[in-house]
Amino acid sequence: MNQRSVYDLAAELNKPFPVGPYSTNRYGRNWGPCIKMLRKRGCTDDEIKIIIYSKWPRWAADMSDNRYGRHTSADLARFLDSMPNWKGALKDLMEQAQ
Repeated sequence: MNQRSVYDLAAELNKPFPVGPYSTNRYGRNWGPCIKMLRKRGCTDDEIKIIIYSKWPRWAADMSDNRYGRHTSADLARFLDSMPNWKGALKDLMEQAQ
């Protein structure tokens, strides 16, 4: 598995919308902690990009009590944990992206 550094992947993803992911500003333009959390859960770089570009971070932010711009990897982790089969849902996202 050939993973880029967290710094390099975050630099690509930390661009504001519409160039970068929709929820970048909600997460303080810092996807690094989310990348680390998703890697600990066994996600590849391609899966991480699909998740971060998806609506999932937005929905995770909507479920959070944190203020706009203060959302964290813990918010995204709680959202994933609330899904009965997030790995299956991720597989569906990956197939839709192709």
